[in-house]
Amino acid sequence: NKMFPFFFPVIGGVLISVGAGVKYLHDLFGGSEGLQRAISFYSMAIPKYIEYRFHMWQNSSKEVWDRLDRETSALALQKMLELRGFYIKSGQICATNVGNAFSKIWQDTLSVLQDQVPHKDIKIVRQIIEAEYGEGQKLEDIFATFAKVPIGAASIGQVHKATLIDGTPVVVKVQY
Repeated sequence: NKMFPFFFPVIGGVLISVGAGVKYLHDLFGGSEGLQRAISFYSMAIPKYIEYRFHMWQNSSKEVWDRLDRETSALALQKMLELRGFYIKSGQICATNVGNAFSKIWQDTLSVLQDQVPHKDIKIVRQIIEAEYGEGQKLEDIFATFAKVPIGAASIGQVHKATLIDGTPVVVKVQY
């Protein structure tokens, strides 16, 4: 078995290379959550990119392009709302057509990201605030009143009206 001594170093090298590659991607995308979010986004985006390239090659009609834009921008909006954060911020840039890169259909579809981002449930907001204050403090220990429905929501947070225990009216920005 002359191959046997050669086999282990090769397998070891491959395993070390794969491990290093996974570690690099893990760090590049901000950990496991970031990597999962990137995979989720690109599993939608890459097939659509290929479809766009196909229609460029086919020199497809305006009707085909409009249908593709409506379909793809709706899918992208769903994915951005699912993934939130950076993806909503990217959608806002698309909606404002920075660089004149997006059709009117894309701009109209993604325009809801400018001022109509769905807010997080009050239970999640409560958890974030209570975790931030720590020491077992409840929302009621911090605020005399706290509006359950935010006055606004955006890509990385939302804003609620509240009143401190001493009666001072405040606006609370909750970042997620």
